[in-house]
Amino acid sequence: MKKTIFAFLLIVSLLMSLPIPVFAASEERGIAFTEDPYKPDQAYNTTPNTFEAWVYFPADMPASQRGGVIIGNYQGGGACVNFEIHQNGRPRLYWVNSANQVSECIFTSVNVYTGKWTHVALVRDNDAGKVHCYINGKLAQTLTPGKTEDVVPDRSYVIGGDQRAGNAQYFKGRMESVAVYSDARSEEEIGESMYYVDIDDENLIAAYDFSEGLEEDDLLVDISDNGYDARRVVYWMDSKSEVTDYAYSFAVIGDTQVVTEKHPDKLSRIYDYVVDHVDDKNIQFVMGLGDITERSTQAEWDVALENIHKLDDLVPYSVVRGNHDTAASFKQAFPYDRYEHVLGGSYQNDMLNTWQELTVGDIKYLIMTLDFGASNAVLDWAGQVIEAHPDHNVIITTHAYLFRDGTTLDAGDVCPPATNGGYNNGDHIWDKLISKHENIVLVLSGHDPCENVVMTQTEGNHGNIVTQLLIDPQGVDASVGATGLVALLYFSEDGSHVTVEYYSTVREQFFISTNQFEFDIAVVGKPEPEPEPDPDPTPDPDPDPNPDPDSDPTPDTDTDTGATDEGGCQSALYLPVLALLWPITVVIRKKKD
Repeated sequence: MKKTIFAFLLIVSLLMSLPIPVFAASEERGIAFTEDPYKPDQAYNTTPNTFEAWVYFPADMPASQRGGVIIGNYQGGGACVNFEIHQNGRPRLYWVNSANQVSECIFTSVNVYTGKWTHVALVRDNDAGKVHCYINGKLAQTLTPGKTEDVVPDRSYVIGGDQRAGNAQYFKGRMESVAVYSDARSEEEIGESMYYVDIDDENLIAAYDFSEGLEEDDLLVDISDNGYDARRVVYWMDSKSEVTDYAYSFAVIGDTQVVTEKHPDKLSRIYDYVVDHVDDKNIQFVMGLGDITERSTQAEWDVALENIHKLDDLVPYSVVRGNHDTAASFKQAFPYDRYEHVLGGSYQNDMLNTWQELTVGDIKYLIMTLDFGASNAVLDWAGQVIEAHPDHNVIITTHAYLFRDGTTLDAGDVCPPATNGGYNNGDHIWDKLISKHENIVLVLSGHDPCENVVMTQTEGNHGNIVTQLLIDPQGVDASVGATGLVALLYFSEDGSHVTVEYYSTVREQFFISTNQFEFDIAVVGKPEPEPEPDPDPTPDPDPDPNPDPDSDPTPDTDTDTGATDEGGCQSALYLPVLALLWPITVVIRKKKD
C-alpha cells in the first residue's frame, strides 16, 4: 500500500514539474456568436444592476473593432440597457431611460483583448451614482455618471447581441457564461460567482452556461429557472419549405426610403422581383406602405416612379404617403387622373385617401389607403365607404398604425403622427374606425423600423378578429445595406388562411425564420361549402342463423401491464490528478452548501 501511494505521488510530482499551459486551446472553449441572435421570449420584469461574463478575444484583435454586445436590448429608440465590449477591448455599459436620455460608461483603463479568458463584471451602484468594473474578480475602475433612472425595457435581452436590425454589433469573441443580477454585488460576491453561481440567489435574474457548448444548437438554457431561455433566431436563410398550398397572393412593399436615397440602383430589385413572379405566384395586388422616399427630393421620386410604373397594366397596386413623403410631392408623383379609372373613390380627388375593389375567385376585397395620421374627417369618410360594402373584406393600408411591440402606435411611442405632422395615432384609428366595422379583416402599416414582421390579432366591437401587420425594413436597410425586402401573403382559395414569406430580393434569401409564419382570417361573405351527398346506404349483413354458443364475442387481447424499465443513476469518479493537469474551465453550477 505504501509503495502504491509513493508511486502515485511520484507521478503527480513529475507531471506537475512540467509546464502546464493554462490557456492552451482556451479559445476553443465556450461558443462564438454570429449575426443570428439568441432571443428569450420575454423581457426581464426588474432592473438589472450587475452583469457578469467570461469572455475571450485574441490578442491581435484590431483595436478599432468593437468587441460587440454581450447582452443587451438596444433597438434604436426607447429604454434599453447594453453590456458590451467597445473599441480597444473596453467594457461599456450603455443605459437609456424612458425619456431617451443616455448614460454611457466606457472603462478606458481596461483592455480585454489579451488572448486570455477574462471575467468581466459591471456593477451599477445607483445609490452612490457609480458604476464599477471588475476584472477577474478585482476592482479595475470606477466611473461616476450620477444616479440614473431604473429601467425595465419592454423587450427581451439578447445574448451575444441586441435588438437592433440585422444584429450588426453581435459579439465578436468567444463567451463561456453570462449572469445578470438585480442587486449591486460586492467584490467578494463577484469573486465567488466567477466560478459558482448560486441559482437559488433571490437576486439572480438570469444565467447561462455554455462552457461545454450547447446541448441544442439553437437554445441557450437559463439555469436560474426564471424562464429566460433564449432561442436562436436565424437571420438569413437560403431556402425554406416552399409554400405550395395557396390559390393567390398579395405583395407588400414596406418603407423603401433608405434604398431610394442611399442605394437607388437596388430599388429595381424589389419591383423586378414582383414583375417576374406575378404569374407563377399569382400575385393579385401589390400594396405600398409609405415613406417611398427619405427626403422627398426629385431624384428620389424619379427612381421610385421609374420602378413603381413597372406594375402598370400588369397587376393592380396601391400607394400610401409616409411622413417622409411631402403631400405636394406625393400628389405630383401620383396624379389622380392617372389612377381614377381603377379606383372606387377618393376622399378629395387625390391619391392620399382612396379605395378600390378587387375580386379573387368568390372573395370580394375593398382595399383602402389612408394618409399619414389621417384626420377625423377622413376616418368618417372611410367608415361610410366601409359600411356601404358589407360583403367586402376590407384591407386598410396606412403608414403609421402598429408599433414594434404589437400594440397600436400611441403618444408614448416613437414618432407618433399626432405630433409629427398628422392627426390621429394608431390607437385613435383603432378606436374611431377599425374597431367599429366587422368586415375589416386586415390592417397593414410601416413607419416604425423593425426587423420583424409584427402581427397582432385583436377583437373588434362586433366580436370579429382584426389581423394587423407591421412591415418596415428601413432599419435593416440602414444597418446592413439595401436588402430589397418584400412580404408575400399567400391566401388559401377561400381566403381564410394566409402564409407569410419575408424575402430579400437583393440577397436572394429569406429574412429571419420567425418572419415566415401563418395565420387565419375570418373571411366576410365566404360562400358556404356545398354539402357532400350522402353515400349509398349499405344494408347490414344478415346475422348468422346458427351462431356458435361457445364462441366468445370479445377476442382475447394482450394486456398492457404498464411495466417500465427502471433506469439507473450514473456516477463519475473525479481523480484529483485531473484537476491538477487540466486547464482551468469555468462551469456555472449551483453553489455548494
